[in-house]
Formats: sequence, structure tokens, C-alpha cells
Amino acid sequence: MSKNNFVIENLDAFYCILKQEVEKFGARILDAEEIRKENENFSEIELDSVKRNFLVDFGESGFQLPDFDRVIYDAKNYEVIAVIFSSENLAWGIAESAYWKMKYDAVRLTKHIKVCFVASGKDNTLDDEDKLTAIWKFKRELDGCYTLHENSEYKFEISSLNVLLDHMKIWIKNNSKVKR
Repeated sequence: MSKNNFVIENLDAFYCILKQEVEKFGARILDAEEIRKENENFSEIELDSVKRNFLVDFGESGFQLPDFDRVIYDAKNYEVIAVIFSSENLAWGIAESAYWKMKYDAVRLTKHIKVCFVASGKDNTLDDEDKLTAIWKFKRELDGCYTLHENSEYKFEISSLNVLLDHMKIWIKNNSKVKR
């Protein structure tokens, strides 16, 4: 897949591009490690605020963050815009992201959070029709399902990461208009 004259070989490379794109629109992106520990690049208030804006309350069991890869949020008010999941294990990754989407949709304060899954397609995992069928079934539960590879040959449409970039721009723009 190419974007701006270079090839995206892996998710880390894509997340670098995504970071540049979301920052153009007044948003920021954090990975799971950055948000779970102190980080000198972000204020404590910023990290705590972002974290609190997408925690899920499990009642007596307490609050929990999802096992996510990246979170995108508004840099002005720390409102979470989207949570991105990815996994080599497609069945687990898609089920996990659909579970958290259901949890966010159940609460008014988190209902606006977009949840999407990114499949890297390593080891030809996207060549397996059963796995593609699983992605297609859960895709309806998510705000997006994307792959590193252009996929015109796939039986079920899975959007490319170029499409995710377009969706992020729309989500960031729409988030700035919403009053909660």
C-alpha cells in the first residue's frame, strides 16, 4: 500500500503516518504503552484525562482500559475520538474490538467513540476465506475494519488504511462539532 509516494510495510510505519495526519486536524494519538505509564512528552493531566475518557466501568470489579493499540483524541479537551485495535490473531482481535465497541455504545459518555480494527495481513492471514468471513461478520459491529494491503481481490471488502485515514479526518472534524 502506498501513501504519499512511500510503501507502508507494517503497522508501526502506518501509525507514524496516521500520527502526522491526525495532528494536522488538532488531534493527537497515543499508543497503549504511552498511556499506561508516565511519559515526559505528555502532561500528567493530559494522560489522566485521556485515560479517564475511555475507561469502562465494570462496577465492583472497577474500571478497565481495553487492550488497544492506539487512541486518538482531541488535543484541546482530551475527548477520545477513536480507539484502534490490531492483532495477528484475527479471531481474537476482531472479537475483542467488537466487545469494547459494545461496551462503549452502552454508555452515553462513551457512545461517540469510534472503534476500529486493523489487520496487518502478515503470514497471508487474509488469504484464508474462513478468516475473511469472520472479519466480515464482525465488521458490521465496528466503525471500521482495515488492512495494510490493497484488497480488491478479497471476497469481502475490507478497507485499506488509506480509507482509515479518510475516516479519521471525518471523525476528528465531526468530533469538534459535537457538544456533550
